[in-house]
Amino acid sequence: MLYLVGTPIGNIDDMSPRACEVLILDLLKQGLNVAQVSDAGMPAISDPGADLASLAALNGFEVSVIPGPSAVTAALSISGLDTRYFHFEGFLPSEGSKRRERLKALTLIGETIVLYEAPHRLKKLLDELVESGFGPCRISLCRELTKKYEEVLRMTVSEAVTYYGSNEPRGEFCICLEPLEQKTMVAAGDGTALIALLKEKGMSSKDIAAVVSEYTGMNKKEAYKIASES
Repeated sequence: MLYLVGTPIGNIDDMSPRACEVLILDLLKQGLNVAQVSDAGMPAISDPGADLASLAALNGFEVSVIPGPSAVTAALSISGLDTRYFHFEGFLPSEGSKRRERLKALTLIGETIVLYEAPHRLKKLLDELVESGFGPCRISLCRELTKKYEEVLRMTVSEAVTYYGSNEPRGEFCICLEPLEQKTMVAAGDGTALIALLKEKGMSSKDIAAVVSEYTGMNKKEAYKIASES
């Protein structure tokens, strides 16, 4: 049996009795079960543990879970954003075309977006979100959840850029982001409405033309002209 054991994301008192039992008593008494833990939180969620769980299942081993604290649901619950539907993105690719592709994909998601980010890359992420049109969108930046210095900042993405221009990010972040809400417009091929929305969100005419052309089929020059004149 492979047990995936959720461990505290910060406060050690969040460790469940059943998690302690599996990690200590079962392993010692039986010698055959394996308990997998991550640095903090649930193994296999934005974690290489997913590979181990998949491999164990493919080879016929039972895989069970000892649920524990989750940064995703913890951050969502206090974000102040819509939690009925959400998209969990986790960590974006660190750089290159794959990162740009995922950032572009985020603009088409119609639910609250949850991201993980390390402190030394937070400013870069915020700048990229502004460039993608998320500047006026609300964001909840949660760090050090369940620990002594837990902090939750609720503001717009643009305000967050300004704030962290004079405040150095510290600790691992779980970020909840308000969507651009383009999904319905893209599905309907409504390029004009999408242009208006992206314009309102602060995206440049050039970027608007590229996004609208790709996702609605509108001519790029026509989209640029509309965006520039509106």
